[in-house]
Amino acid sequence: MNKNDNPIIGYSALALYDECYEYNENACYIADSPESLKKFLGDAVFNINDYRIDTIALNDILSN
Repeated sequence: MNKNDNPIIGYSALALYDECYEYNENACYIADSPESLKKFLGDAVFNINDYRIDTIALNDILSN
């Protein structure tokens, strides 16, 4: 895949204390916008300030 063909597909939240991404059921949660991710985190275990919001690109998924 060409480096220029690496579109952003969403946003995910890394829990800084656990060093793992927030999940929904058995999968890493990827939101369509930072705003919808923050809404999702409203029901999470940690405070929203305890997360790092990361941009997720297609290659992030394909390379793992």
